[in-house]
Amino acid sequence: MTRDEFIQNVTTWSELRSFCDDYECSVCSEVYSQDELDDYFNERLVDMARDASDWSDLLESLEDIPTGASYYIRDDDGDFSEADERDFDDFKDEVLEWADDEVVFDDCYEDEEDYDDEEESEPFVEEDPDDRYEVGNEEMSIAELFTVPQNGSRGIYNV
Repeated sequence: MTRDEFIQNVTTWSELRSFCDDYECSVCSEVYSQDELDDYFNERLVDMARDASDWSDLLESLEDIPTGASYYIRDDDGDFSEADERDFDDFKDEVLEWADDEVVFDDCYEDEEDYDDEEESEPFVEEDPDDRYEVGNEEMSIAELFTVPQNGSRGIYNV
């Protein structure tokens, strides 16, 4: 998925949470569907009853549980609130920022490859100490350099 596809195609809580699950992103870990909220409280119902001072205290706690929405957000205090469109936009922006930081979009990999090709550096080669000497120009033609001399005075084979 590219970054633009994410922006254009992820338009619901279920799509956003699915993206987070696929890429192991924890941004939406405190977002609950109605079924998940029911399961959450069903698992804690006995503890809630033990912690209540009497049945009216338990009833009040149960009445404070939000209902009627498709998704809920659990805050740091453990309280739930209905997730609205503004919450969705905020979470989507946060997931987008996370995805950019983690380089999960396909188009990010392409850019990275292009960047690597452009910035490819030459491998380090240690300088040969003989390369530091200046070579002088000798007055000799190429033909003289590669001929085998009869007298042994000049030519490449006498060096």
